[in-house]
Amino acid sequence: MKKLWAFIFTVVMIGALAGCGNSGGGETSGSSNSPGNSATGDAGKPVELRLWTFLNPEQQDDPRSAALKSIVASFNASQSDIKVSVESVHFSKIDSQVIQATASGGGPDILNVYTDLLKMHTEAKTIQPITKYAAEWLAQEGQDDYIYSADQLKLNGEIMAMPWEARVFTLFYRKDLYDAAGLKAPETLPELLAASKQVGDGNRLGFAVGMSEGANAASFMETYIPILRAAGGQMFDADGKAVFNDDAGVKAINFLKDMVDSGAMNNQTISMTADDITSGLKAGNIATAVSGTMRASAIRGSEVGQNILTTPMPPFEKGQPAPTMVAGQTLAIGANTKHPDQAWEFIKYYLSKESQIKWAEAGVMPVLSSAYEDAAVTALPNYEELLRWKQEASESGQIVFYPADYTLLSTDLAKAAQRIIFQNAPAKETLDAVAGNYNAGKQ
Repeated sequence: MKKLWAFIFTVVMIGALAGCGNSGGGETSGSSNSPGNSATGDAGKPVELRLWTFLNPEQQDDPRSAALKSIVASFNASQSDIKVSVESVHFSKIDSQVIQATASGGGPDILNVYTDLLKMHTEAKTIQPITKYAAEWLAQEGQDDYIYSADQLKLNGEIMAMPWEARVFTLFYRKDLYDAAGLKAPETLPELLAASKQVGDGNRLGFAVGMSEGANAASFMETYIPILRAAGGQMFDADGKAVFNDDAGVKAINFLKDMVDSGAMNNQTISMTADDITSGLKAGNIATAVSGTMRASAIRGSEVGQNILTTPMPPFEKGQPAPTMVAGQTLAIGANTKHPDQAWEFIKYYLSKESQIKWAEAGVMPVLSSAYEDAAVTALPNYEELLRWKQEASESGQIVFYPADYTLLSTDLAKAAQRIIFQNAPAKETLDAVAGNYNAGKQ
């Protein structure tokens, strides 16, 4: 617990130093509105709610941002007593800024929280339980339609947030390059290694993973964890103890080292983040990478990107399981809001079939099964792909709520991976050190 609060204090201080400015990139760029309290809803005036999210509704070249703008506008048009405004903060800064703002008595009425970081926000008390709202909604409207069960959503016996999208982490590859080389989509990780070497050249990485510890080391973790699972491993055991330093963890990190040793990847990836991987795929500088399905529309936003397909994360050997990494963005009610009932009304609207269709049109996996059956969705050019992603998630996927200090561990692990992959540090001993330090802090 001491380590957790030391981590939260560090996050708050980082947020204070960073201020409210935002850099470009992330899942999408954010604006730089300053945090504060929402209006109190004076008599005769609509209640004004502030939604904090990583999406920027003014960034119209991003399909998800455009969907957000449309949904907020539609909600506001449908209401006479509630108005929602959007505060956009870069995904790498939003968590620190909301912890800081909440501790000062402010913060948002509605907060977008990534499932990986839900425990951190729960323990930092930036959000409040919504069980009384969500349980009723699930029992009445969402029981047969919502793809998540109440049991999947609970932390410490309470529902803290409602996922509004689902995502799986899958393999993106250039079909045109694979076809030119006479290759098919890789069915095993050794096939992926061999293919990545063939489709790379002096100007293009055959495979890439963002090795930077910046931006919460998102790209590294989004690649390492699926490979770790394919090797039969996991990040934590049932007691929350780090166990990624076992044989499976060593096998996973050595696979990434083999990418470098084969020439498919090089040290320019040390400074790359998830944004850079998206940009590299879109620009044609990267042929193959692991990324989230939520980025598919952005990746395909170029002529080169139109050649990029997805395929399930391969196992090490045919017939072996490679459990799908599933996550999602959620909406939660801010701890300090004066208007939780109105905040829930907006969350329900975000979860409505009308809104879910808009998310599907933006390339996002809906959380309502009925949305997949709507004519507007079945007509989408990537409809079969959406169904496949949904099937991947339902057959072997599992949503995981990671420990509150997960981002601290992920940055430490990314730095250790850099030493193993590019400086030939011993894999087992280096992973042991990271896991040992983490576990010691949990005692």
